Amino acid sequence: METNQMENVQQGQVMGQESSFAKASDFAKATSDKSEDREMLAEILENSRKTKKYMQWQLYITLVLIVLPILAMAVLLPMVMKSLSTLGGIYGGSLTQ
Repeated sequence: METNQMENVQQGQVMGQESSFAKASDFAKATSDKSEDREMLAEILENSRKTKKYMQWQLYITLVLIVLPILAMAVLLPMVMKSLSTLGGIYGGSLTQ
């Protein structure tokens, strides 16, 4: 069984299909495709970096527009409520009784 597989590999056939390197011309074509592959990988890398920068700016904008106002309300709201209570605001003069 193994000898048949070895013969198929030597002849350029694997499981009834021809190998991509069965002929010398196919090998030359595959090596020339490597430069195209490198160009594609370089484009993918460039696009990945652009996407990373985009997502980073999206994080910064989210922090500025959502998280910081929530933190500011948590700090400022008690002070505002206290000043309203001392002025006699909507609670009739005092929040605590």
